[in-house]
Amino acid sequence: MLGVLFQKCKATFALVMFGIGILNASMCYADIGVGGRIGSMGIGVDVSKQLTESFSLRISFSSYQFEYDATEENIDYTFELDIGATGVLIDWHPFSGSMRITSGIYSNSTTLVGVAMPADGNYGIGDSSYSPEVIGDLIATIDLGSTAPYIGLGWGYDFGGVGIGFVLDVGVLVQASPEVSLSTEFSGGDQLQQDLNAEAAELEESLRHFQLYPVVMLGVAYVF
Repeated sequence: MLGVLFQKCKATFALVMFGIGILNASMCYADIGVGGRIGSMGIGVDVSKQLTESFSLRISFSSYQFEYDATEENIDYTFELDIGATGVLIDWHPFSGSMRITSGIYSNSTTLVGVAMPADGNYGIGDSSYSPEVIGDLIATIDLGSTAPYIGLGWGYDFGGVGIGFVLDVGVLVQASPEVSLSTEFSGGDQLQQDLNAEAAELEESLRHFQLYPVVMLGVAYVF
């Protein structure tokens, strides 16, 4: 787990430094936009810099945390989704206005952890049944990769003028195929581990919808 977090931190640092380097190299253009957004990626802040008449660079930060209940492979879980993403994005304004086509990449520090709730007093893991008094809590940790490409459409940051305006982004974040690790509070021997591995493989299949994460973000921005 610590290794995964370290890789995600390295990816975030590299993307931020890359974006700052491009910003420094493009200071000949004066137009800068700063905005705040809210939506499916949580609460976010953007800094945008015009590069040419039709292209601009945007550095985006998003973060949010929430819990939800779901049933996966006949096991009830309480999931905690902790969204954390830092993106370097290129906005193409094909008509030199506020409409834009966006592509880029996010450093993905999003984590998804689920704690199982036993049904009828026991956990059904693989082809076996286990008592929570014997194995304790059943925990699922889902890794969605350290980077995620993004593509989408948006409106906002019209660098033809100065002032405040609305911004909207609609797109998709392409995350890695989920890797699931199932663990229990107490060790239960080789048979339990085999059942956990089989259950984890099935859970990975049922969570593949997380690979294409829909993005809808609405907010306000100011162009200097």
